[in-house]
Amino acid sequence: MTYIFFTDTSLSKCVSITNQKAKYTDFSNINLKDDIHVILPNEILMLVSNDNEMTNKSNIQASIINTIATNSLKDTENLKILETSNSHLYHVISAENLLKLKQIFSAFDGNLKISSDLGYFKNLNTNVEFEGACYVYDEGKPIKLLNSSFQLLENDKELKKLKLTDLIFNPSDMATSELNTLNLVEVVSPKNTKKYLYALVGIVVILNIAGLINVTSNNNQINSMNNTIEKIYNEIYPDDSSTNIQASIANKLLELNSSQASTFTQIKQLISNIPASVNVVNVYMDLNESQSIQITYLFENEVDESLFINNLQRSNIKNTIESREELQGFTKTSITYEL
Repeated sequence: MTYIFFTDTSLSKCVSITNQKAKYTDFSNINLKDDIHVILPNEILMLVSNDNEMTNKSNIQASIINTIATNSLKDTENLKILETSNSHLYHVISAENLLKLKQIFSAFDGNLKISSDLGYFKNLNTNVEFEGACYVYDEGKPIKLLNSSFQLLENDKELKKLKLTDLIFNPSDMATSELNTLNLVEVVSPKNTKKYLYALVGIVVILNIAGLINVTSNNNQINSMNNTIEKIYNEIYPDDSSTNIQASIANKLLELNSSQASTFTQIKQLISNIPASVNVVNVYMDLNESQSIQITYLFENEVDESLFINNLQRSNIKNTIESREELQGFTKTSITYEL
């Protein structure tokens, strides 16, 4: 087992602990093929306890979020609750940090074990200092403070200053959560998604313009072939019994122009309706057979998904929910729109 102990919140510097040997290193030097256990700063992966007797998972998570909102100024809207190996302890992480963590370890194949540094030092059952942070017990509960903050407290707690060689213990009962890296998806931010979709739309428009040019060219040829124009038109549109072929061709071109403009307008409307808090996982466009676009979203919770779908209905946007999946605390939903 290799422990990766991150010493900064940017997740670039860390301590690698292998075979009872600890050393400072850059994360880029870590071999992700090993059996690894990641220790994250408590600022990123917060360790919280839940001692009430509630058994409903949703109620427990709501209680934890409510406690955090009551005791701090932290924005609780995007927080995710992760279960741990200890039924009385949970990890809290923001959606942004969770996605960052998944992206950093996207090359890791398997279940990634993660713990908080507060949970790591909790096993020592004493007040310690390491890398400018203090891990102390306050009224029986472990807390993490910056050394500068600890010095401002009026207390008589003594700190044991740990060295690198003190990190070789095996915290077998450390609260641990697992992330399944096999289910990771590359998340595109709404801002980048819009650029991506507009690029796709641009390609479609270019292709259609090429098609229009081709149709126009064919139209000019048809005009020069007075003896065969009706035969060619009837072969293209066998169900059209029009007597004015020239007018029908002009109408077909007008319909094609109108159809493409309408499709482009609909796609722009779909893009503009994507809230900043919603991530887009995948986009699939079919402008030939089904005349549809399927967008897969990653919602932070079911409430956000419900609000998004209700907004689509209020906007009279025809849609079909193709699939829905719970993924590491998020809701992954695929929606198809008719164009």
